[in-house]
Amino acid sequence: MKINKAFTKSKLLIIGPYPPPIGGISIHIKRSINFLIQKNFSDFSVLDDSGSSDNKCNNVYSGHKIFLLLTLLLKCKNSLIHYHSHNWIIRFILIIIAKFHGSKVCFTFHSFRDNIESFNVLKRLIVKYVLNHGDHFIAVSKNEKEKLIKYGCDNDKVSVIPAFINPSVEKEEDLIPSEVEDFMKTHKIIITANASGLRFFNNEDLYGIDMCIELIISLKRKLGNKVGFIFLLPQIDNEEYFEKLCLKIEEGDIANNFLFITKKIPMFPIIEKSTMFLRPTNSDGDAISIRESLYFKVPAIASDVVKRPEGTIIFKNRDQQDLETKVLDVINNFQNYKDGIIISNSKDYAEELFQLYEALIK
Repeated sequence: MKINKAFTKSKLLIIGPYPPPIGGISIHIKRSINFLIQKNFSDFSVLDDSGSSDNKCNNVYSGHKIFLLLTLLLKCKNSLIHYHSHNWIIRFILIIIAKFHGSKVCFTFHSFRDNIESFNVLKRLIVKYVLNHGDHFIAVSKNEKEKLIKYGCDNDKVSVIPAFINPSVEKEEDLIPSEVEDFMKTHKIIITANASGLRFFNNEDLYGIDMCIELIISLKRKLGNKVGFIFLLPQIDNEEYFEKLCLKIEEGDIANNFLFITKKIPMFPIIEKSTMFLRPTNSDGDAISIRESLYFKVPAIASDVVKRPEGTIIFKNRDQQDLETKVLDVINNFQNYKDGIIISNSKDYAEELFQLYEALIK
């Protein structure tokens, strides 16, 4: 396999998923590099590790992970490597590469769901090495920072920088698909949610898609067809579970009220036109989509599994009744909730990230 080695020469190398696929981390990386361009910082490259075969833009490279890592091991001239994905082995390898070439390496923890105590001895040693020898760590919330420190990371090496960057720095080259526009026109109340894929945590639907379907079944009985739910799901990586969800929609008689969007499209234009946004996850980091909702003054309802941004409406994790109660309250008092959202709660963190880059590169 022939690999373009240009990424090894840039001052800053960012590693992680780049759209497509559409997801919290990939959107964060895309907006990060758009901000870098606005700041006239052009000496960067992005290694897309998502495995996507789609064509990438300038400065974005993709390929097989093993070949990319071998290329870095042999040719790395980067001053700073910033890794966003979640793989302890690759974190370990990147530290070895950085030390060998005199580079620095920084890791962002967009979530921290690992139970380190359950790891085998070798993997626990790898975790310890990563946390002791990484040059810097970015935690998207205090929850991730506390876990990093708990497992041995130096407090001085951790910065809490949420991943939200205003969508205003993103080119709006993608319009809302016509099927979504048509769906919105036929429903007075639009509820929106998203997931990067079909995942399970503690044997439960990580993103709470099952709860969203149950919610609309109940709301249709009470409110009729004026309520509609748009769920963005750009990756169907569990066909069996997806079929079960679709069957549940059919049996609940909400086929005209619940719309799955499986295209790889930006979410923020849809959030902006929604009545409210839901985040019923049973585990989470600092969700960009919640801050995006607050940025557009769209009420956001989320589970209580982690500390949420100020202004978020909280419901008890996996409590269907509490979720429905909060949703109905927003519907019945919509303008009060909308007027109560303070846009400053959705601070843009691009400048903080850029300042950290400058400090680490120096």
